[in-house]
Amino acid sequence: MKKEEIIRRCYGGMKERHGVETIILFHVGDSFEAYFDDAETITRITEVPRFKMTAAGIPAIRISDAALEECRNRLLDTVGGSGINHRNAEMLSDHGLGQH
Repeated sequence: MKKEEIIRRCYGGMKERHGVETIILFHVGDSFEAYFDDAETITRITEVPRFKMTAAGIPAIRISDAALEECRNRLLDTVGGSGINHRNAEMLSDHGLGQH
């Protein structure tokens, strides 16, 4: 299975399970990643740089483990009252997502 298929499937499953208003962060190696609309939201609020992942051009952001708490606090301060939730999800590195 290709990396973009894994991302789409995992992201879609998490959104379906936790709701579209939930920001999904995937634990990949020593960092956390968000994709699609969640990447856009995090970039807009925290100014974490966005990039395109894979040849399919999936919008993504990467937050180091050390920066996660600050980023999380900024998100909660900004979106806490707007109905957007946050959850952490772990994506196993054996899916190949830990290899960049």
